[in-house]
Amino acid sequence: MKMGYAPARSMDVNESTHAGNISAITNLLHQGGVRDPSHVVLFFGDLATFEHVMAILQRWSIEGTPWHRFQFVIFVMGVFHLKMAAADAIWRILIEPKTACEDATSLIAFVALHRPWETGEIEVFTLPLVFRPESGWSPGIPPD
Repeated sequence: MKMGYAPARSMDVNESTHAGNISAITNLLHQGGVRDPSHVVLFFGDLATFEHVMAILQRWSIEGTPWHRFQFVIFVMGVFHLKMAAADAIWRILIEPKTACEDATSLIAFVALHRPWETGEIEVFTLPLVFRPESGWSPGIPPD
């Protein structure tokens, strides 16, 4: 099965509002010739787009048909935001807590085995940022 594609025309919509996202979705569907609510349509976007799409699905859930409820819309997080969320989770669970670095099976211990010169760089970032008037922002514990 060969899939065809066509670039979408530009749209004059404000995507920072719910109404703008509804206009963008309906415009893209119209341009793509999608008129059948039995299909599932994947929409990729950032976290703000996700919030708008979820609000649309909640607010329009009382409509009479699946097409008017936008029931066919499936949101997929963009790869950039997925990577950032994963990196943030790794940071909060495996690096930032001091107790997570003390175990012999910790991520820091694993990094120390494979890249012993880079553990200091990771540990420096776990220190709080402190403003020192003479040198500006720097990692470390504030002086007494």
